[in-house]
Amino acid sequence: MESPTCFANGASFDYAVKVAADSWEMLRKSGVYRIFSTYDDKYWSGIFKVLKEKRPDLVGEAREVMADLEADMHSSWRAE
Repeated sequence: MESPTCFANGASFDYAVKVAADSWEMLRKSGVYRIFSTYDDKYWSGIFKVLKEKRPDLVGEAREVMADLEADMHSSWRAE
């Protein structure tokens, strides 16, 4: 997963949408997975906060995606 320096330098989490759409307004349900799977989980809360504000209709999808990705991470840890 990516750890963009732009987030570390305090840039807005608005940038996160660029991996899946031109803007939050144009983001489709299918793009939610791409956003969360692209970035380290330490950034998820900031990304989720922006998504919740700009696309409240996708909050449920975001929660589901984060839970699925977290489960995948835990299962890969157990496999090692």
